[in-house]
Amino acid sequence: MATKPLSWSCCLAFQRLSANAELPQAILTNQRLALEALRSVVIDTGNQFVSASLWHEAHKQKCPDLARQRAGEARHALIEAGLVAADKNKVWLVNENK
Repeated sequence: MATKPLSWSCCLAFQRLSANAELPQAILTNQRLALEALRSVVIDTGNQFVSASLWHEAHKQKCPDLARQRAGEARHALIEAGLVAADKNKVWLVNENK
C-alpha cells in the first residue's frame, strides 16, 4: 500500500514548530551584555568555572552606566533562565552549544 506524501503546508508547519521549540527565550539587552561579559571572562581565563566577582567586574566594565541593582537583576535573570549556573561563588555557562 502506497502512502501519500505530506503536503507542503504540513511540512512547513512541522518545521516551524520544531524550529520554535529549539529557540531560546529572548533576553533583554542588559542580560545579553551580562552574558557576553561572562563569555569574555571564560575565554580570557581559560576556565569553565569562574569567580562571580570576576563576572560582576567584567559586566560593570561592559556597562559602566548601569546601576548596580539593575546589573544584579540582569545577572540573576540569566541564572533563573538557566543560561548561567552559580554555586559557592562560582559561575559557569550552561548549554552554550544550543
